[in-house]
Amino acid sequence: MNFFLKSVFFTSRSTLLILIFSSIFIVYSNAQQAFNGGFVSGINACQVDGDSYAGYNYLGLNFGMFTRTNSSKKLNIQGELRFDGRGAFANTGTKYYPRYYQLSLKYANLPITLQYTATEKLSLEAGLYYAHLFSARYYEDGVLIPTDEISPSFNNKDIGYILGLTYHINTHFAINTRFNYSLVPIRRRNLGRYYGWVSETLGLREGDYNNAISLSLYYTLGNNERN
Repeated sequence: MNFFLKSVFFTSRSTLLILIFSSIFIVYSNAQQAFNGGFVSGINACQVDGDSYAGYNYLGLNFGMFTRTNSSKKLNIQGELRFDGRGAFANTGTKYYPRYYQLSLKYANLPITLQYTATEKLSLEAGLYYAHLFSARYYEDGVLIPTDEISPSFNNKDIGYILGLTYHINTHFAINTRFNYSLVPIRRRNLGRYYGWVSETLGLREGDYNNAISLSLYYTLGNNERN
């Protein structure tokens, strides 16, 4: 519990500072020709590979802000600060006698992506993310399990990769869909099996991995015309 409280305090304080500086940076960036920025909000369809349950049954929110280079018509880099809800949900009982399992993980997430403009309306992206866990809530049959009784405990960070595409509605609004997957386990377990080719290549066979598909709306401030 002490670790959890310290994690929340550290994340809250750090996130406040990041939000302040990010807001200043976005305002400054939009005053320059080489950058632009704005806000993002959406939903995540999630599951956790390794918990023995399948299906993107858990829905989490995402929201935050971003800044993007605006110096090329084809290739640009985008950085974000966003809050992401990840987790898992399953009926561990039967149709007539349901028992519900739910895992709710809240992260302060810092994704960085390289974006390639394929057409006037469509762009592709690939990148990495670093996320700091500030809340973990685990329910069995509707009963909240105390944080210090969750075993094995969750790592306070999640490092993963991103693949996605964006449809640009106009110069201000865009819709993005993104696949997010952990490169390292979010918690260790002696499972003896792999999840995903990246984990297998790295030899990380033990543990749980975040697996999420996000759908987000981006709003760009100022002028979004590429040079």
